[in-house]
Amino acid sequence: MRSVLPLEFFTNNDGLKSHIAVNAIINGKSAFLIVDTGASNCIIDLNKKDNFNLKPETFDFDNKVMGIGTQELEASVTLCEKLELGAFYLKNYPFVLL
Repeated sequence: MRSVLPLEFFTNNDGLKSHIAVNAIINGKSAFLIVDTGASNCIIDLNKKDNFNLKPETFDFDNKVMGIGTQELEASVTLCEKLELGAFYLKNYPFVLL
């Protein structure tokens, strides 16, 4: 399926465009997601899990992930019942809660 998504750009303090973002719907709730082309997983802030009705799940998942630098961070995995990006949607999409 092909879908056209309107992208938005954040600008940094120097006025340069530094991040690409897209509007989405996670389990029926509006979300504004940053597109990180270098990320190995899609991340949702753990503090937002209740807003999007996300529940940490037990999977075969190493719950240690690396943040910027060398610090290890605790994480868990969740399955989003429905992730919508424009007319495109995915069911049971995995996110890492961090």
